Amino acid sequence: MATAKKNTKLTKTLKDTFGHDEFRLGQLETIENILSGQSTLSIFPTGAGKSLCYQLPAVMLKDKTSIVISPLLSLMRDQLQQLEKLGIASTTLNSGQSTEEREKAIEDLEAGKICLLFISPESLLKKEYQILLKSLDLGIVAVDEAHCVSEWGNSFRPSYLLASAAIRKLKPLAILALTATATKEVARDIRSRFRIKTKDQVQNPLYRPNLAYKVIPCLSEQRTPELVKLLREITHLPAIVYVMKQIDAENVCAGLQASGINARAYHAGMNPEARKNVQDAFIEGKLNIVVATIAFGMGVNKADIRSVIHYHLPKSPEGWVQESGRAGRDGEPASCILLGCGDDLIPLTNFVQGAEISANAVERIVRAVLSQGNDITLSKYNLCQSNDVADAQLDIILSFMISAGHIVPNGTSWRYHQVSRLRYTTHDYGRSKQSLVNAINDHWGKIDSMEAEENFNVTRTRLLNIIDEMVQVGDVAAKTTGKLHHFTLRSEPADADQLIADLVSNFAKHKESSIKRLDAVLSAATTRSCVPARLIKYFGEALDTNCGKCTSCLGEKRARKLPSSNVPALTLDQLEMMKNVYEEHKKTLCTPSRLARFCCGILSPALRHARLYSNSGYGTLSHIPYVDIITQCRIIVTS
Repeated sequence: MATAKKNTKLTKTLKDTFGHDEFRLGQLETIENILSGQSTLSIFPTGAGKSLCYQLPAVMLKDKTSIVISPLLSLMRDQLQQLEKLGIASTTLNSGQSTEEREKAIEDLEAGKICLLFISPESLLKKEYQILLKSLDLGIVAVDEAHCVSEWGNSFRPSYLLASAAIRKLKPLAILALTATATKEVARDIRSRFRIKTKDQVQNPLYRPNLAYKVIPCLSEQRTPELVKLLREITHLPAIVYVMKQIDAENVCAGLQASGINARAYHAGMNPEARKNVQDAFIEGKLNIVVATIAFGMGVNKADIRSVIHYHLPKSPEGWVQESGRAGRDGEPASCILLGCGDDLIPLTNFVQGAEISANAVERIVRAVLSQGNDITLSKYNLCQSNDVADAQLDIILSFMISAGHIVPNGTSWRYHQVSRLRYTTHDYGRSKQSLVNAINDHWGKIDSMEAEENFNVTRTRLLNIIDEMVQVGDVAAKTTGKLHHFTLRSEPADADQLIADLVSNFAKHKESSIKRLDAVLSAATTRSCVPARLIKYFGEALDTNCGKCTSCLGEKRARKLPSSNVPALTLDQLEMMKNVYEEHKKTLCTPSRLARFCCGILSPALRHARLYSNSGYGTLSHIPYVDIITQCRIIVTS
């Protein structure tokens, strides 16, 4: 705090604009660093005040536009509301905006009216936005959830990996990378991506002394009664209850309501308005209990949460610490409770094993990219469907090839255009364009831009330009579908087989890393030593003394293993179900891994496309180890 008093300008802005008397630990060091032009990595636990580290510098640099890169639309929305109350000019560019909202944001940015711009990494990578941002007088660029840039982080996002290069090209005054947790390996990766020196890493202790960690061993059927008992204690409210899957959120919420407890579910399967209603009610204190998947909580500005309860085992120490850290952000005592059941290990392990990408799929994707010559056009949707790989896995392959210098992103376009005429008296397009305009107006159904030469005798580019002009002048409306991603081949790999082998090896390391994270969770859940001390040891930190208030420190006796049910063998009825569903959906469940994913409830593009998640057999064997399921699936598919 002594340093804060010396910097009167910063402390005055802190008081006058934000209403705070003093900086929290690490904030002043971070702010002084980036205002002096030093790119900085700040690792602050949840609730430590990361947002002030870019908001205050943005105010100090008010004649420039500072940028916040964030994957969280909810965070953008909440912070825009807060900044408006503070009188700080801010806006956002995101995929959820209307055309009018986007045009207004761009107009304000170009006029130099915006102090802070919030943008997602995906939007940042759009060519038109890169051109816009390069034209602005930039202050700092803050990268929230910066651990997403590291492929060894808990939530690797390839868009972050690509965004790191795009951010450096903007040449801001400084880059501020922010995250709540990072292992030494992840921190090193973040610093490398953003060219941050080791001395410019500001790290607060991960452990927060106001949080009490408690592990309650439970059999599966004991969890809801135990949860009811916890939530009837007023000291545990408001509370977030985290569950593994969307269906769990609904079922656990229904169980609480049946016991007379007012709770609401929140998960990504709900429509946006319903999710917003739940979130707003919770923030405003009209609702005290939310049962949610991990989709809830990031960017939610509520300081008085008294308990975070993990109904199921978290899948990683990062998740456990970050989600628990949403409790007690006001500094008052709060509880972080785990209802520890060994049954969770099977579905969590199954997901890691079942989501594995095959070497054949990697090879098919790489060959599809390299077979097109210099101009590469990809439908990510089609590639994911045909190879049954997740979007994130495809993005990892593409980002790997981009990082290696083989391909360069070259924008996006839409393949299909459903054109609807808005008026009969049309704009005068001139003789050179009018015949094509007439042909477009006369075309029934979708226009496939990939067949421009065949159907309209023009290049695809010319067809798209004319359609865009017709939309701009208001003669037609065009509904677009079938997103295409374009790349330019920069250098063909000297050895494509080696590139494929490297990618397969990389995915294998990711799988091994996920299993190690799960092992670390189990170790902390069963430790006889101080629970938070064991948790933060994973991140390379240590406590000077034990916390004194966790399950272990209070001497609560528990078994060395989490309670679990006996794993049953596959029954004849279950084997018959597997055979029947395979015969009925052989086209979709054509490989052992697809059939195993269906049985274990691991949604993949092929299963989603065929809507097999609504089949009564979907996920019914999630309690049985994947290795046992896949063995039977191989027999069924090859017999």
